[in-house]
Amino acid sequence: MTHGLLRKARCVYCGRLPIKPFAAACLMLVCPGVGLLAQKNAIAIPSVERRELFTGVATLMGKQSKPREVRAAMVRWVVRPGQRIAEFPEHAFLLIQMRGGTVTTVIDGKEDRHVTGDFWVVRAGAKMSIQCIGEAATFDVMTLSLF
Repeated sequence: MTHGLLRKARCVYCGRLPIKPFAAACLMLVCPGVGLLAQKNAIAIPSVERRELFTGVATLMGKQSKPREVRAAMVRWVVRPGQRIAEFPEHAFLLIQMRGGTVTTVIDGKEDRHVTGDFWVVRAGAKMSIQCIGEAATFDVMTLSLF
């Protein structure tokens, strides 16, 4: 019997139900080597690499026992030294972990500096820009969006 909170998480490669999406997302945060297995995705921002690590869909039960579909994705970004992403292309709720390097972010007009090991969140619909300071910056972005 399943718990009822999380269902329908399927492997993006084979379609099987390997593990629940929240557990997989947590593993992606803890295991940096998992990204070596993922395919590299091309994007239109020069000197920036984007690699999709995980994509899944879960069904969560809402307050009135109505099922809600939630899409979860984990993407690793690498920004080269001195490069800037003027407007980050993701606009859903974001949980970001800095894997290496240093960046300055501007989220809805508020500037912050993030170093290796930092976590921060970006609310859905917020505008964020990222400037790499010094060496290349690597960060993982977990995206959560309702269908």
